[in-house]
Amino acid sequence: MTAPSQTPEAAGLSVERRAELYDHMKLVAEANGFKSLTEAIACATSAQARNAEASMLAYKWMEAHDRLKVGLDYDLPSPADVPAEKARADRLAKALEETRSRVREWPIDDHETCMCGSPVASHGMGDGHSPVSQGDHAISMIVEAITEALQQETQK
Repeated sequence: MTAPSQTPEAAGLSVERRAELYDHMKLVAEANGFKSLTEAIACATSAQARNAEASMLAYKWMEAHDRLKVGLDYDLPSPADVPAEKARADRLAKALEETRSRVREWPIDDHETCMCGSPVASHGMGDGHSPVSQGDHAISMIVEAITEALQQETQK
């Protein structure tokens, strides 16, 4: 684990020196075609993320090589797989996040109240629909969200 970098205050830099450094960094960012220091920092952060992804892919290739060298099976990753797998992971994460939100918000243990808010026991066809408890409705919506995500997976 690396130690956190020192703040200018902790490094004992004066306000004037910090202002000089800021102005210098801003000039360097502008000289490299960035409109602002914030844009340069965002670009650097994005580059670090891409580097981390490339490093992980290189590690997987190295692992595949080592496994194949000793006679073990291993599927070699393809650079083309990375965007598709990221999109797949994003879809599944979104479905799970929505599911989690629904579980937190809905009274799933409530089987006495219709999804429209009327009591199930006194609910009639005059309400415009047959009674469906909030618990049953919530569970069916969760199942639908998961099913949809899984169907998208099988269609790829």
